[in-house]
Formats: sequence, C-alpha cells, structure tokens
Amino acid sequence: MWLKHPKPISGADGVIHPGRTGRAAGPAGTVVEERKRLCLATIMVRWRRENDLAAAVRSAFGLELPPPGRAAFGPKLDLIWSGTGQWLALSTDESATEECLGDALGAFAAVADQSDGRVVLRLSGPRVRETLARGLALDLHPRGFCAGSAAVATISHIRTEFWQESEHPVYSLAVPRSPFASFWSWLAASAAEFGLDATDLS
Repeated sequence: MWLKHPKPISGADGVIHPGRTGRAAGPAGTVVEERKRLCLATIMVRWRRENDLAAAVRSAFGLELPPPGRAAFGPKLDLIWSGTGQWLALSTDESATEECLGDALGAFAAVADQSDGRVVLRLSGPRVRETLARGLALDLHPRGFCAGSAAVATISHIRTEFWQESEHPVYSLAVPRSPFASFWSWLAASAAEFGLDATDLS
C-alpha cells in the first residue's frame, strides 16, 4: 500500500532554510536542492527471479535493471542499485509508479513504499566533490565514479544511497528521515568554507 498525504511533510522541513550558509562572498561552492514530491520505493528481488524482474522492468519502463554500482534513468522512473538484489525506485509520477511497480513487478519482487522514509537531495557546484570528501569514504574521481554510478555509502555515519546524475558533476543522495538533521549539520559544516546555497525548497 502506497501512502498518500494531501500535504506531504518532508523530513527536511524546519531543518533546511533557503539561502546561503558559510562563506558569503562570491558564488557558492556547493548548491543543494531537495527533490520534493517524489514517490520512493524499495524493490527486493524474489528468490531466483532476477531475470524475470529485469524483463518486467524492461517491458514496463524501457529500462535495464541496473547492475551493482549503477543507476538507470528514465522519463518516469529512476532505478538506483542499493545492495544485492535491491534497488531504490524514484518517480515524480505517482499514479504510474504505484500502478506499474505493484502490477508489473510484484510477481518477481517485494515492493515497499519509502516515500515518507527518505529525504532526497541533489548536490552540485564547483566545490561539491571537496564538500563530500569530508565525510564520504568514496573516491569521486571521474575515472572511477561518473554519471550513472551508484553506491551505498556511509556519510557522517549515516547510511545513504548515493548516485551521480551527470558529468557536471551533479549528485543525488537519499538520506533516512530520522537522522536527517544530523546529516544536514554535517553538510552545512563541510560546505561552509566554500559557501552552501540551499535553493528555494517550496
């Protein structure tokens, strides 16, 4: 059952405030934007049904099921590898996500709603790699981590799904709701030297 709220309350509400944090002069080194109004779900493949699941994903969404360490992006659905036999699904199309994930994939995978359980952030800017390096034990050099790469990472002792959307670079990460305030304190402190801009989150 997918949870629906007429007025969704983000785990970032009251934690993130639009504007500049840290260095005030010049352009911000890191820019953060919350990806709101997303439907999120975890997909866990059933025993020995990964080939069937991959075929169902291809048929329903025109996507290849991402292998370990990879993400796949589509017009209605993104799939992020998040562990052995597991993926995180993201969509801005609630009706399509609810219908397709339940109907098309349910025979081959367990699907669990996570829409209220994660805060999804998009990070960019000329100093974003340096900001992340202060708490992320992952080599973000483009030779090893590039557009479409994904990882389950520990950032400031918090387990997150982490992936790169584009070569600019632009990163996204999904942070569990309950420790999000702690995560934000780490991010604000790590980016303060370069300046952190939180865009309009309304």
